[in-house]
Formats: sequence, structure tokens, C-alpha cells
Amino acid sequence: ATVTDNIFSDNIAGDMGGSAYVSGNNTKIKDNKFTKNTATNSGGAIRVEGDNNIVDKNEFIENNCIEQLAGALFVTGHILIIISGMISRTN
Repeated sequence: ATVTDNIFSDNIAGDMGGSAYVSGNNTKIKDNKFTKNTATNSGGAIRVEGDNNIVDKNEFIENNCIEQLAGALFVTGHILIIISGMISRTN
């Protein structure tokens, strides 16, 4: 799956991934903007689980995780996870 050129703003998740929770392999998340999203557990803006995932050139601004981990981005998986070109402020 590919998630490209989107704006995710003012979303709330009661558990994980304020604007998105991606669970799978070979997912590419590129050129998106995540602003003022909130999760309770992990990944205020987004949570990504799986193998061979790419998070490239995304912008994370003022995202929040209330109770546990990762105000902007929470990533877990095996083999290959690439995070590049990220802008992150006040997360």
C-alpha cells in the first residue's frame, strides 16, 4: 500500500495511531503532513507495524501521545524500515 500527498489534521484515536494505524508489510508513506493529531497509547500522528515499510519525507507538527510512546511516529517491525527526510516539530 502507498499513502502519498495527504494532510492529516485534528484526528483523535482512543488507542494507537492518531490519524492512521498501518499494520502490514511493504507500505510506503511519503510526502504527507500530520498536524495536531492525538493518540492515547502510541503514535500521536501515526503508528506503523510490519516489515519493509518506508516512511519518507513526511512532516509532523504538534502531534501528541497522551499516555505512552511517540508523539509523532511509532514504528515497529523487522527486516527493513526506512525513515528519511522527516520534519518534526513540537511532538
